[in-house]
Amino acid sequence: MKKLILLVFFFAFNSKAQVIIEPFTVYHDSIKLSGILSYPESKKPLPLALFIAGSGPIDRDGNYKPMIHADYAKQLADSLNQRGIAFLRFDKRTFSKQNIRLQPNIGFEDLVADVATILKAFEKDNRFKGYHLIGHSQGSLIAMLQKHKKLKSFISLSGPARPMDAILITQITQQSKELAAIAKTHIEELQQTDTIKEVNPLLLSLFAPQNQKFIKSWMAFDPQEEIKKVNLPTLILNGDLDIQVPVEEAKLLKAAQPKATLLLLENTTHTLKEVTRAHQQLATYTDPKYPLSNNLVLALEKFIKSNE
Repeated sequence: MKKLILLVFFFAFNSKAQVIIEPFTVYHDSIKLSGILSYPESKKPLPLALFIAGSGPIDRDGNYKPMIHADYAKQLADSLNQRGIAFLRFDKRTFSKQNIRLQPNIGFEDLVADVATILKAFEKDNRFKGYHLIGHSQGSLIAMLQKHKKLKSFISLSGPARPMDAILITQITQQSKELAAIAKTHIEELQQTDTIKEVNPLLLSLFAPQNQKFIKSWMAFDPQEEIKKVNLPTLILNGDLDIQVPVEEAKLLKAAQPKATLLLLENTTHTLKEVTRAHQQLATYTDPKYPLSNNLVLALEKFIKSNE
């Protein structure tokens, strides 16, 4: 009763749009997927944005503490809720230690199936009139691969255009050409034999045995080929200060899907934050006080509402 009174008090005196926040949990087989559904009060069905996070054990807020504490997914939910858009965000399966114990060796297709499971759980929910997928970084490809009758649009947010192996080689080459050559050999062995027998110690954190199945399954997909198959209104967004996914990747996606809309966001980082100086990029990964890119929020609002 006390909780209910406090909730009513919040609704009565909050000067902003009244937002309802609901925890949700669904199961993909034995894997528990939990998150937050938030939406403004409305007498009419609302568009529902589903946020799909990037690589790593990212939580529903967009964090992997202590390495990443940016709160960008939470802030994006708050911003779109205030603009009349429902928002669903969830912990990736790898965020949960229990999930990892239940299924330690996952494939990329498992992440794709997780999102499909979440979409299915909401398909009979009449509060929402359609799904708008926002795939961030790795999540862009996961979103591309979704099929559901209630999908209304697809948004690639800092999404790579090249296959995962090409991205890896590029990143390693920037550090060491010699190490990149070894990595290329490892990748070829993995593609041909399903395993890497002797991993170079300097590459063990990347090509550890428990990672090899996932790497092989991920690099089997070419985002430029997959985006050609997306039969939805498509928006491609990329920050001009993104140090992980440069704007060239967004341009490649646009070339592969000419019907898509491409928008490059000025002064915007990979963590979706707006900064005034380029050297602040790294700070946005660990300090949630940096504001979201206003141009990003406005672009998402306009695109989602125009495709309801």
